[in-house]
Amino acid sequence: MIAMKAVILAAGKSTRTFPLTLDKPKPLIPLADKPLLAWNLDQLQGLVDEVVIVVGYKKEMIRAAFGDEYHGLPLKYVVQEDQEGTGHALLTARDLVGEEFVVLNGDDLYAAEDIEAISKKKNCLLAREVDDASKYGALRVRDGKIEEIVEKPKHYVSNLINLGLYKFTADIFPFLENIRKSPRGEYEIIEAINDLAKTTEVEYLPLQDYWLPVGYPHQVIEANNFLLQRYYQTSVLKGPGAIVGDSQFAQVTLGRGSIVGNDVKIKNSVIFPGAEIADNCIVEDSIIGDNVVLKPGTVVKGNCVVSSDSQLVTKAINR
Repeated sequence: MIAMKAVILAAGKSTRTFPLTLDKPKPLIPLADKPLLAWNLDQLQGLVDEVVIVVGYKKEMIRAAFGDEYHGLPLKYVVQEDQEGTGHALLTARDLVGEEFVVLNGDDLYAAEDIEAISKKKNCLLAREVDDASKYGALRVRDGKIEEIVEKPKHYVSNLINLGLYKFTADIFPFLENIRKSPRGEYEIIEAINDLAKTTEVEYLPLQDYWLPVGYPHQVIEANNFLLQRYYQTSVLKGPGAIVGDSQFAQVTLGRGSIVGNDVKIKNSVIFPGAEIADNCIVEDSIIGDNVVLKPGTVVKGNCVVSSDSQLVTKAINR
């Protein structure tokens, strides 16, 4: 095991995933029968000796769910009282990390192969090529080194984008202390990286395995489907205690304690724990929240999100 810490940035409110995060923080969104945060902790096993989790929004729920260790991996928590950006979040963890550490964006899922590879570098980030980098942080590079990260560039910079997985030395902290707020009104890690790159080499590593962004509800479904195939070799997963009648399923996770009646059709969807879906319902391309009740014959289609503890008795179709 590498004597190194990992920092997971998990303090944000994540308004893009509303209403999923109205009653829970994003790290607790269930994916393939496990909280989002648990998937990254699984990948860190054997690679780091401790994980520091930066929490803020509904922090008590995260601490209650994970406690002080995860399958033997020690966990520590630091609170970002005001969610003022990723740079500010990392700075709050300064006293809990050593001279070298890895940092994971808590909104995304990463694989052990890429975490291990980047952990062997000094100052480095994970990157991949995309067709259109205008929605991401595009990398301006020269001779394999980063010159600048341009967030959501209006003009072409490159097809390489920043994936939010980093390896830093303690050299990053003075730059985090001196960055100014971005146009979004936040202190961003990328601004500190840009300043660091002016004084020392900052490398990038091409993605080798997977990167799963979970910024929007439709990405929850996409990530769920990927995890089902990758780790369970199935397209349908029934959580513990789920009760299922004579129904049809494809690309679905049925959460713990959920109940599904007869003649139900569920496709490309995620059913959260405790949901009850009565006979003759249809659910497609949607997310059914915790403890939701769908009355007989209810139809939910088209990237719908049904908030926790709701009841539906008719159609919910997002056109």
